Amino acid sequence: MSGCDGPRTWSTGRAFGNSFDALAALLSQLDPGLGSVSVLSGDVHHSYVPRPDLDGPPIYQLTCSPVHNRVSPPIQRVFRTAWGPSSAWLGRALARLAGAAPTRPRGAKLAGPYFGNVVGILVHNQAIPTRTSAN
Repeated sequence: MSGCDGPRTWSTGRAFGNSFDALAALLSQLDPGLGSVSVLSGDVHHSYVPRPDLDGPPIYQLTCSPVHNRVSPPIQRVFRTAWGPSSAWLGRALARLAGAAPTRPRGAKLAGPYFGNVVGILVHNQAIPTRTSAN
């Protein structure tokens, strides 16, 4: 989501726009009583955790780039700058001036960006709910 105040969060752009819209629509229809939803992603040369503002249960994108995508210090500064609120504000302002459609849902960055060797581990502390239907 370009509105998540970070680079490539939730895969923005024309190449992924349709699949993003379909995923966001699906996630927005989930029962808020589910608890939370984790969307796993990676291979963007840094790791981070954003939480988009969508209807339904809380959603967390857990992005972990694998061992070891070397990112030079100058490029790390670019990533950190792009994650900042000034960059998000500037991007939205330029999009409005260009007449672009409104950005996808906004959100917050909860962690990152992290660079270097990272291993992500997802641990659930509750049973996964099951859905049953009566015929």
